[in-house]
Order: sequence, then structure tokens, then C-alpha cells
Amino acid sequence: MGQTKCETPYGAWKSPLTAEFVSGSSKRLGGAAVDSDGRLVWLEGRPSEAGRGVLMWEGAQSGSFPEEITPPGFNVRTLVHEYGGGAFAVKRDNVVFSNYADQRLYKQSIRGDRTPLPLTPAYENKAVRYADGIFDGRFNRLIVVREDYRQEGVEPVNDIAAVSLNGEANLEPVSLVKGKDFYMFPRLSPDGQMLAWMEWSHPNMPWDRTSIWVGKVSDDGSITNPVCVAGGDEGVVESASEPQWSPKGDLIFVSDRGNGFWNLYSWSVGGKVQSLCPMEAEFTRPAWIFGISSFGFFGDSGDQIVCAYRQRGVSHLATFDLSSGSLSPVKTRFTDIYNLFVHGNEVYFSAGSSTDTLSIVKVCLAEGKAGAGEDTVLWSSLGIDLEPYKPYFSTPRVVEFATKVEGETAFANFYPPANGYFVAPSRERPPLLVRSHGGPTLEASTTLDPAIQYWTSRGWAFADVNYGGSTGYGRAYRERLNGQWGIVDVNDCCSCAEHLVSDLKCLISDTHKFESRYLDNLLGPEDVLEKNTYDRSPIHFLEKLSCPMILFQGLEDKIVPPNQARMIYEAARMKGVPIALVEYEGEQHGFRKAENIRHSLEQEMTFFARVIGGFEVADDIVPIKIDNFDD
Repeated sequence: MGQTKCETPYGAWKSPLTAEFVSGSSKRLGGAAVDSDGRLVWLEGRPSEAGRGVLMWEGAQSGSFPEEITPPGFNVRTLVHEYGGGAFAVKRDNVVFSNYADQRLYKQSIRGDRTPLPLTPAYENKAVRYADGIFDGRFNRLIVVREDYRQEGVEPVNDIAAVSLNGEANLEPVSLVKGKDFYMFPRLSPDGQMLAWMEWSHPNMPWDRTSIWVGKVSDDGSITNPVCVAGGDEGVVESASEPQWSPKGDLIFVSDRGNGFWNLYSWSVGGKVQSLCPMEAEFTRPAWIFGISSFGFFGDSGDQIVCAYRQRGVSHLATFDLSSGSLSPVKTRFTDIYNLFVHGNEVYFSAGSSTDTLSIVKVCLAEGKAGAGEDTVLWSSLGIDLEPYKPYFSTPRVVEFATKVEGETAFANFYPPANGYFVAPSRERPPLLVRSHGGPTLEASTTLDPAIQYWTSRGWAFADVNYGGSTGYGRAYRERLNGQWGIVDVNDCCSCAEHLVSDLKCLISDTHKFESRYLDNLLGPEDVLEKNTYDRSPIHFLEKLSCPMILFQGLEDKIVPPNQARMIYEAARMKGVPIALVEYEGEQHGFRKAENIRHSLEQEMTFFARVIGGFEVADDIVPIKIDNFDD
């Protein structure tokens, strides 16, 4: 006989998925690579160490423990564009990484003496930052994207630069490509004779309008004879991304120039751009961070591509034959796949599913070999046996719903309450938490997220909304927010909390360079920008501010500065709306310290229970003071 479930109101169920479990056990993944022996190297961010980034090295024997490469006192993380990514590069037995404290690049041996040696000069206040590095063996250098803050009072200068690997720490990196506002994806051809890169300028974001260029690497190492491969036609609005060279020397990249979806294209020197596999699917993601990789090459012919693409919120793994033009699926249980790379005939990728937390997975693509086509999990963000927790997991289902615009639909991942040991009284309805993801061009994932299960295992329903403007559904869906930010997303979220961006005029002036012109598209063209900025700013409509709120703010956040939260807090407090503001020292955009992740999750739960739900939570949590409620 099955165990009798305890009848308890929704929201008051007991669960072993505590805030401490959620905050302390789940690591971040900051990228992966392999060394000369095919052993995995990855970057994990540890909430238990205040979010410190540590490079790890796969054990030499199957089942052996991994080794830490990064010594104490170092933290692998770059601040380029504030969001970072692409903080390290591996070649053979060496790794070059960006250190968070000073943003200098350091070279380190994976084997032997692991003392990090500085490669770049020391600047005050992290004034020069580096990301997206690739090794250039021809000149013994690292080609990187550089962001330079040394000129005060103006925006930082971004360029592509070369860093010497000869050990001269005070040698100023040499600029190779400059003149545009932003650069990404510097990539060398197999023979080292050509460099490809992506560039764009204000007011565009990388998913709006970009171009891909190719230049010749001269005998002195400079870049000459640049040619625009994609994005150069003023009559075509195109987001081109992820240039990679095939083993045969053709350039493969992703663009939404054709059907509005990010598809694969090829270009050869002296030739034209050709579409490879037109379909309504996304073969890349918005370039919010460096280090994105959605395809790679395998096999001996140089004609085989392995790729990941997304359709209607689900990832698919496939191979593509450049000679025949055929796309073949690769079976995998994972529904969220990204950042893949190839070593020999093995593909590695970051992945998750409704039953798998964020993982690094390996699949052998060589037919006829033992284990070919099988998933092998090499690393998991939780790193524990999930079997005892499965009775507490909620499985999402994709919901498509009509929006307020006739004929348009949007999507959400819906998680019903789930707990194998509790049931709610009949006819009682659960509280519903609606989440509006960030970006706003990001996408809600179906990867097993302990932070979502924290709610559902306590009797909450959870809706993770892919509102109009989200990625994964093509350019037309992504551009629904253009000129309609604060309208389309709020309407699509429907019962979501009020849109919490405060005075947008302040946000425009306070935000960092990467997003400083983002609002130009989100709020509309110049002739209506000022009016829309005012109309979409809740701070100007205090008479409509009535929903209780709790705000969590990192005091070092450069993306949404602290003054935004304080303005909302003061306005709500003066109006008599129940409001609480929690500020965290040392935190930025997205909390990294375990104690702050735990605290914010617990306080959010108790806030909703007290102010909105009117029920007692099962956890022993000391609530913070809520202004205009506890007075």
C-alpha cells in the first residue's frame, strides 16, 4: 500500500528542499574545455565561497576525484560587458584566465607548478578587462576582446587586442581591430592566416543588428584587408553571430537574415554566403555573455557539424553533413542544450532537463564505437544523488496561451504543486507565483531548478513565462517588445507582479555601456522615446502603486543600480503600500553568495505568505520587518 498523504493547505507543506539546500549546493557553470589528453577543464562558481570562480580538472582515472586548478586567492571571472563569460582559455597543458580582483590575465600550467603568472599590466580599479580569448600559436599570443576604462568621463573603449604569452607582464596589449562600440568572437582560421570576428555599435544590441568580418593576419601580426561577410547590407536587418572556421577553411556562422530565425550559413574566401539548413529553429542564443558556442566540427572529412538548436522552448542535438546538406538527430534525454564543443569524435555540452540539473555531458559521435550516442554526465551543478528528492519534484509542461493581441500567442513553463507526502484540502486552490525572466530577451528554461522546486514542493504553482520578446521563437517574436516594453511583457505575464523598473530616465543615465542604448529599441523611436519613457515608469504614477512588494538589491549592481530599488521603496513607503527593501553588500546583478541566496529566498516566501497568502509556512524563518504592515 502507498503512503497516506497528509492533508495540509497549499503553501504550508514541508519539504527537504530548503533555502539552504538551494543556495549552498547548486554551483554555477562558467564554461568548459579539454586539455591535450582530452580531460575536461571547467569553471564552477561556488555560492559557498561567495561565488568564487574555480577552474577544475577532470580526474585522470574514471571515478577519481577532480582537481582544483585555481589556487586560493584567485577568482576566475571577467567583467567585460559586466555580464562576463569567456573568462578562460585552454590549450594543451596551459590555461589563461581573468582574475576578478584585478581583471588581469594570468597564465597557469595545468600540470606541474600551478603558480599563476601575470600576462597583462596592473591597472587601478579594474580599469582594463579581457574576455573571449583564443590562442595564436603563430605569434605566441592570446587574441582577446578588451574593454578599457582608463579614460574617465566617457564610455569604455572596446577592441580586439593581442596579449603576449612570452611572460612580459608589463607589456601593453596590441590593438588589432578597433573603431566599433563592441566586439565578440575573434576566431582564427586553421592555418592562422585569417581572423574572423563579430562587431556592432550603438544603439543596437547583438540580437538586433551585427556584422561579421574577416581580415588577413599579416606577417607582423596585424590585421589587414578586412572584408564584411555578413551584416554589411544596409537594406537588410541582420543579426549575425558565432563565426567558426571549418577544418577546410570555410567560415560557418549563424544569422537570422533569411526567415527571421538564427540559422546556419557558410562563406568561403572569394565566394558568397550560402544558407545551409533553413528551418524555423534557433541555432544560437542572445549574446548576453561571451563564450557562447552552438556548433562544432567532428570527423576526419571536415564536413561534419554537430549542433544544438531550439524549437518552441526545447533543445535538440543533431549532426549536419556539409557535403550532402542532411540534418540528422542525435538522441538525448536533455531538453536544454548549449555551449557545446568538440574534441575528436566526442561532443561536450552544457545541458539540463526536467529531471537533470545543469550538467556537463559528453556524447561519442563515432558510429560503431562502444558507447556511441550515449549520454555521459561528467559534472552536475548539485553533485548529489537526486533520487531521494524525486517525490518532491514538479515536472513542467509547456503552456501556449492567447495574448491580448488578437491572433498572437505566448508560452510558459507551468509547474503544478508536487509533494509525495502532502495533499491540499479538496476544492482549495494553490497560490501561483509568476516569474518574468530577465533580459528581457532571455528564455525560461526547463532545466531542473531547485529554486523553482523550493516553491512547488511547498504547495505553490509556478509559471515561468516566455513572454513576447523572449528568444527561441524567432526575430518576430523577439521584437514584440520593441517600442512595447512594459506593455507586452506585463500583458503576457498577466497576473504577474507589477512591472518593477522604476524611473526609466534614471535607468537610461545610470546603466553600463553594453545596455546603455538598449532602451532605444525597447521604448520606441526617438520621436516617442521621451513620452514612452515617462509613461512606462511607475515612479510617475504613484496613485496606481498598490501592490505589496519586497525588493532585493545588490549594492554593487551596475546593471540595475541600487537607486532604482530605493526610489521604488521610498515611493511605496510614503504611499502606505506594504514594502520591504533588503540590500546586500558585495552583491551585483544576480546573487552569488550562498547566505544571500538563502536569505532572499526565505524572505520572499515569508513575505508572500504573510502579506498575500495569509498562511503559515512550514519552515522556521524569522521574517524581516515590512513597512506599512508591521507598524
